[in-house]
Amino acid sequence: MTRQDRRQFGVRPAGAHAVLLDLPNQESVHDLAQWLLHAPERDLIEDVVPGARTVLVVARRGVNALMAMLSTYSPPAQVASDASRVAHIPVVYDGPDLDDVCSTLNIDRAQFAAAHSGAVHMVAFFGFTPGFAYITGLPRALHVPRRANPRTRIPAGSVAIANGYTVIYPGDTPGGWNLVGHTVAEPLWDTSREPPNRLSLGDRILFRGPE
Repeated sequence: MTRQDRRQFGVRPAGAHAVLLDLPNQESVHDLAQWLLHAPERDLIEDVVPGARTVLVVARRGVNALMAMLSTYSPPAQVASDASRVAHIPVVYDGPDLDDVCSTLNIDRAQFAAAHSGAVHMVAFFGFTPGFAYITGLPRALHVPRRANPRTRIPAGSVAIANGYTVIYPGDTPGGWNLVGHTVAEPLWDTSREPPNRLSLGDRILFRGPE
C-alpha cells in the first residue's frame, strides 16, 4: 500500500466531542497517532486512543476545530523509527503453551525463541487492562489463534502470543492468549511509579534471552 493510499481515513462521530478515524492498517494508525500527539495544535485534543485499525480522538475545543486540524494531515514520507524508544526485555521461553504452539507451527522451542527474539517488535496500542500493550512485529511464521479455553488467572510478566500480536501481562488477570514465556525484567506496570506504565505507544521492543 502506498503512502497516497494511506492519506485517506474514514471519520465517524463518537459522541458530541470525539471522532473515530478508520484507517487501513496498523502502520497508518501509528503514523496518525504520533502526528496527533505531537502536532502544534495539540491543545485542541483532550485524548488520543489508538486501536488496531482506528484512532479515537477526543476534542477539547469542539469537533469542528478538530476536523480542520485533521484536514491538514499528511503521512510522513518515511517512518522515523529511530526516533522511537527501544526497550530491551529479557524473556525465558518456558511458557505452558509453548510446546503446543511449536507443535502447531512444526518447529521446536529453540526455533521459536530464535524467530521471536530475532524480530523487532513495536507497541501498537493499549487495551483490555491498564498497561496491557498490543505489540506488533510477530513473524508471520509464528502466528497462531487464541486458545479455545481462556485461563482464569495469568501471572504478571507472562509473555503470550495470538492473532499476530505479542503481549506481556502487566498484572494477574484472566486471558486467552498462548503463554510462551515470562519476563525477568522490572514490572511493566507499577502504580508507585510516575508514569506507571514503562512502555509507550511506538516503543520498539527487543526480546532477548536472560543474561
